Parts: sequence; C-alpha cells; structure tokens
Amino acid sequence: MAEFDFEYGQGEILVPPAGRADVVAAIPASAEQNSVLTLWTEDYQRVEATYSWLPTVPVMHLKVAGTAATAYGIANGTALLARLGAQAMVHVLHMVTGDLVLGSGEQGSLDKDIKLTFQSTTGAFEPSVDGVPMPREFTGLGTDGLAGSGNPFFLESARHANLSKTLELTMTNATGAHHPFHLHGFSVQPIKLTPRTGTTGRSYRFRHEFRDIVDVPGNYTLTFRVSLDDRKMKDNLSAGGGIGRWMFHCHILPHATFGMRSELHVHGPH
Repeated sequence: MAEFDFEYGQGEILVPPAGRADVVAAIPASAEQNSVLTLWTEDYQRVEATYSWLPTVPVMHLKVAGTAATAYGIANGTALLARLGAQAMVHVLHMVTGDLVLGSGEQGSLDKDIKLTFQSTTGAFEPSVDGVPMPREFTGLGTDGLAGSGNPFFLESARHANLSKTLELTMTNATGAHHPFHLHGFSVQPIKLTPRTGTTGRSYRFRHEFRDIVDVPGNYTLTFRVSLDDRKMKDNLSAGGGIGRWMFHCHILPHATFGMRSELHVHGPH
C-alpha cells in the first residue's frame, strides 16, 4: 500500500513557519578531509497551483575535519530516542481526562473539531476559524472605553477547558492549502492525519512526540492531544500560570492577521 506523501524526499525535512527540528547529521565515511557539506533550503508547494517563491540558499556549511569516529550505527529509520534509554522516551498522552466546557454566560464552541477556513459566515472569502470572521477591533475595550466591559475577540470560535486535563481534539484544514497549526502555551502531541470527511487520501500516524507547530495539508484532519499542565506564576511560587486565554492560529502570519486564529480559554481546575 502506498505511504502517506509529505511531498518531500528522503534526506529532506519540512520546517514550517516559526517551526524547528532536531536533526542528526550523519557524516558519510567517504567524506574527504576538509570537504564541505551544505544544507540548503528548497521551496515547498503549499498550494496546488503555486509555490511560495522562497529562494534556494545555503543554510549551513559543515566542514569535515579530524578523524573518522567509530561508527555509531545510525541508519535511515533509526529510533534515536530508543537508543538513549527510558529516561529519554517521550511521555505518551494515552488517557483523555477532560473535555471542552462552557460555563454560564460564556460564549464559545463545544465542537472538538477546530476548522481552519477561508470562507466566513458573512459569505466573504477570508481566513477564519470555523468560518467566524475576526472582529477588526483590537483594543478589547467596551463601548464605555473600559477594559472590564470589553469582550474577547473570538466569541463564537473560542474553546474552553479546565486546567490539569488532557484533551483530544481535531483540527480540520477545510482549505486546499497547507496550514501550520500552532497553540500558544502548550505543546501538542499529534496522533494522526486523516482525509477530511468527504475526501479520499492516505492516512498517517505519528510517532510519539510533542510539537509546537504541526503542518496540516489541505483537506486533512489532524487529531492531537494536549495536556493542560499548570506552571508557576511570575513570582515562581504560586501556581495558576496555565490559566488564561491562549491563542491558536495558522502560523502563516498573513492568514492569522486576517482571521485564522482563535483562543483556548483555560479555566481553574474542577
């Protein structure tokens, strides 16, 4: 059976906007002394019709020096963490302990599928979450000019959950372009990529890892888990630093700027 196609080849990695990757550079034994190995950028086709027009430029030069070390046995597909022992293994979020909540007087959505959309509820073609256009008022102030009477920017598409819970959510890319998904405040553990309902394609199951940004192809659904762990406040003594409004968005900044973003409101534990 054909494998999931990430649209890049062996020896290449995809680093989405603001993303990062840990890599091991295995220097071939045939590399000559004082030779130079170069890591290059290459443009990536994020939409079917075109590329992003990124230039092909060198990112890093590795100059081969010294003597060859004893072969460590790293080959394609080597599970590096497994070789480092149990202390280096990733904590797997097996158990889901919470769900989305919506308290009295709060506005938001209980839909566990977050949708990145280009069409808004007004019929306009613009980046959005769940088709909800972003209000163009950024101050957060109410009509009386006071911050206390202002509303959150994203009322209909906001999600609410309680601190210290582990959630399983999905993010459906309802567009034809790739979108790098990012949640502030918490790393997510991606589980799988599956074709959006009503479409066909290959699925992909992730190895256990935590990510800050996950690139989601067009018309695919990302299933992920997130543990809403607490952290210390600024005084480094009291807890409750995980409580608050945490933005999630597409990390292509023009998309986020024009509305492809919303918030996860984390409330005190219940």
